[in-house]
Amino acid sequence: MNEVELTPGDVSALDSPQSVISSSKRIVYEAARVATIDGWWVWALVILSLAIIVALCIHYYRRDAAELSRPVRASLVTLRVLTIAGLVFFFFDVTRRTERLMTRPSEVAILVDTSQSMSLPSTAELGAMPRADRVASIFGETKLLDDLSAKHRVSVYVFGQTNEPRLLQTTSTLPSDGKEGQGDGADPKAQSPQSGWAILGMLLILLGILTALASLAAGAATAHSVAGRLILATTILLPIGIGVLGGSAAVYSDRSLMELITGSSRVVADADDPDKSDDTNSPPVRVENWTEAVAATGTQSRIGDAIREVLSLHDASTLAGVVVLTDGQSNGGGDPDAAISLARREGVALVPVGLGSDEAPVNVRVVDLEVPRRVYPGDKFAISAVLQASGGNSIKVDVQLLDELDVDDTEGENQPLPTELIETKTVELSGDSKLQTIQFELEPESVGRRRLAIRVLPPAQDKNQLDDSQASRYEVVARKLKVLAIAGGPTREYLFFRNLMFRDNSVEIDVWLQTGKEGISQDADKILTAMPATADELFLYDTIVMFDPDWMAIEAPVLELMDRYLAQQAGGLVLVGGPVYHSQWIRRRTDPRVAKIAGFFPVTMSSGSPLATSGRQGGEQAWPMKLTAEARRADFLMIADDPAKSLEAWQEFQGVYDYVATKDAKPGAKVYSYFSDPTTELSGSLPIFMASQFYGAGRVYFQASGEMWRLRGL
Repeated sequence: MNEVELTPGDVSALDSPQSVISSSKRIVYEAARVATIDGWWVWALVILSLAIIVALCIHYYRRDAAELSRPVRASLVTLRVLTIAGLVFFFFDVTRRTERLMTRPSEVAILVDTSQSMSLPSTAELGAMPRADRVASIFGETKLLDDLSAKHRVSVYVFGQTNEPRLLQTTSTLPSDGKEGQGDGADPKAQSPQSGWAILGMLLILLGILTALASLAAGAATAHSVAGRLILATTILLPIGIGVLGGSAAVYSDRSLMELITGSSRVVADADDPDKSDDTNSPPVRVENWTEAVAATGTQSRIGDAIREVLSLHDASTLAGVVVLTDGQSNGGGDPDAAISLARREGVALVPVGLGSDEAPVNVRVVDLEVPRRVYPGDKFAISAVLQASGGNSIKVDVQLLDELDVDDTEGENQPLPTELIETKTVELSGDSKLQTIQFELEPESVGRRRLAIRVLPPAQDKNQLDDSQASRYEVVARKLKVLAIAGGPTREYLFFRNLMFRDNSVEIDVWLQTGKEGISQDADKILTAMPATADELFLYDTIVMFDPDWMAIEAPVLELMDRYLAQQAGGLVLVGGPVYHSQWIRRRTDPRVAKIAGFFPVTMSSGSPLATSGRQGGEQAWPMKLTAEARRADFLMIADDPAKSLEAWQEFQGVYDYVATKDAKPGAKVYSYFSDPTTELSGSLPIFMASQFYGAGRVYFQASGEMWRLRGL
């Protein structure tokens, strides 16, 4: 991906809305019935009906009140017409609603990738700035954030291996005068009540009341003509006054009648106004050191999760866009395509900014070095190094194995490499960043602590010489190998292994036969009646070998101790399945110990019915084995000195008769062999031998389990 410099012009798609929060209200009156009347003929019918009703009302009331004076007659007709007008008002369902117009600032979210790949150079040139430093320079040395903040509220997030991005900085677009967010109830001019119409309406109502009282007095004095004129005045004044006062109260509904008449005002805080929420006026968050804030420390880059989380944190109606500064290497979390589809559905613009180069720099590095912590004099051990080359073309390099006595207790990158050259191998590495393993063999001669290193002699174009070597310590010990053998019953595999170890002078073997009785005699250095329950006892063993053990006879604290033995002490564990106890413990799914036991295996156990997936016992026909490529390179499977003869010997082996079914291998597990079913001619259908090596911080331990077998005649 070519490097792109992010400038305000590159994010023109984010230009939108206002920079100041504001709100305003307006009162709208509408007749709801009007929306339901469709067609001109309906309107014509309604108008004609109203005209007929009004005409009939006037005609009949004039006829019925012919004997009365003209003012009284006009008053009665007016009142009846007003009644019809009121009915028409209710018929059209005139409603009053308040519209609030709110202007919010648009938002821009900037996502910064902080995975370890961002520490790589931003270009293929020698001495190029790392990608993370390039981001820091964009934020710290340019006016990008200031320019964006002039139009948007900007939030800067960093993301890596976590599911949720971390907020680094927010910039606010609110003015400094503090008048933002003031709506119709916060403006002093808007608060001044327009009480002139209200006062006029009240005066008309008072005059109407006075004329009504005067008409009563005139009627009592038998002045009928005067009373009629007063009634007419009352008929005119009261409706007009009520209409004027009611209209004023309807327009200024947030004020009381007394406030409208007297001219006083009171400001009431609008509690439900979202413009005045605390987060609007919250102080912005600032970053002082961008280099530290965007440092490339993450082990993963979860681009999809970061985009999805930002979309959930911000309102899509105000989110103008999301800027993603990354090298494009998403290696964890959800699918970025799903997050992009979500942003497209919500109408949010995504602006990807690529950092880095589409051409990988030429570099050869030692990725990992696998060395056992303890070895024994005269016992060869394997050293594995994982190499990686980038640059596009294949690269041929020399790899050296160095070794010497460890006389320096210091740690760190500045410690010099061993000086004694043991062996040199030439290897050709592909330049597409694929990992490649190279192995050495070393036979220790003297007892003591030693250091060895793998060093690559890189080509002249190599961009980084700091990753051309790795060193590790190991110890040559003269003590015997201490082994603990545990068996659920005296199987042939257990007896064969126990006798073999007991006759080896370099091995000290302790046994726990779970079905054995106290006082039983066995060929072993020590006979146990229970699993060692303390760290001082268990951590003395170099390896534990278990033959179809009764796991339910081991308490949960002891299982936790075994987990510490494997993870912290780099102890070895060999697991051999069997037909008796294996199907029992896996069936007890509610037992909390089952999850811990399953974690010891480098395979995932079958999740189906135990009766259908427990395996096969006592078959009469052998299942021939097929070795994988890993097995052909494994020294412990070499039957002959020549690899070709060893493979030929394995091919002559008839096969296995029993197996314990598993689902699949766990990540990092190595499958050494499969077997085929001779009755169905299915080749490679089920794995029968699996091994898994776990490495970390200078330790190695070995597990073997899974489809373990019982070999007849072996």
